[in-house]
Amino acid sequence: MLQFNAASFSVPEGSGTHGTRDILVTRTQGSKGAVSVTFGAGGGTAVPGVDYEIPSASVRFADGDTAPRLVTIDVLANDPLEANTMLNLTLSDPGGCATLGAQASAVLTILDDDRPPAPPPPSGLDPTFDSDGRATLERFGGDRSGMALQADGKIVMVGGTFTDFILARFNADGSIDQGFGIGGMVRTDMGSGLAQEEALAVAIQRDGKIVVAGPKARRRTASSCRRTARSSPSARAPCRRTRTSSSRAT
Repeated sequence: MLQFNAASFSVPEGSGTHGTRDILVTRTQGSKGAVSVTFGAGGGTAVPGVDYEIPSASVRFADGDTAPRLVTIDVLANDPLEANTMLNLTLSDPGGCATLGAQASAVLTILDDDRPPAPPPPSGLDPTFDSDGRATLERFGGDRSGMALQADGKIVMVGGTFTDFILARFNADGSIDQGFGIGGMVRTDMGSGLAQEEALAVAIQRDGKIVVAGPKARRRTASSCRRTARSSPSARAPCRRTRTSSSRAT
């Protein structure tokens, strides 16, 4: 009796130009005499010449021979992204004293290995940040500003021209950190009275303290000096102020 050794087989779509799948045909319940059977493939959703090469083979067993026979199917590679395809396999026309077993038909599934192109990376404003991808604080900021990111995702920002150093902090979602200073802002008088003070740079130390730097105008003089302030992470402790040795003329 001649038949397939399984009811179903599978094979990945060929890499490069093609791949192969071996199909096993067995002889059981006797070995007397020479026998043969015709192997065929067709039907299903697989397309000949596109998904596979049309196989046609006569499988032969000599007198006394019961060793399984392998029939090789060439599976073709193709570029289009598609669903898995199916190919019907059949055994027919037994020769000699052979008969067909119950498993005279089987299905080969060709697994598509093409992958869709990767989606483009997201771009534009993040709508989950504040309400429209932008966080603002009235009367604060400007093109002369600086930002720093804390380890917890909060954003510290300095900027604008005032009579004090101004520091603000936003939560990771873009909302104002109401627990920072007063209403999310800290004002530090660098000692110049009503003269202009401008915080331009900010950095976060390893201990979480916030360092702010920028120029301030000197009273009753045409010069300015640079000042540095340091705030605690909660901004509830007084700021430390230091004067650098550098100065610049205006």
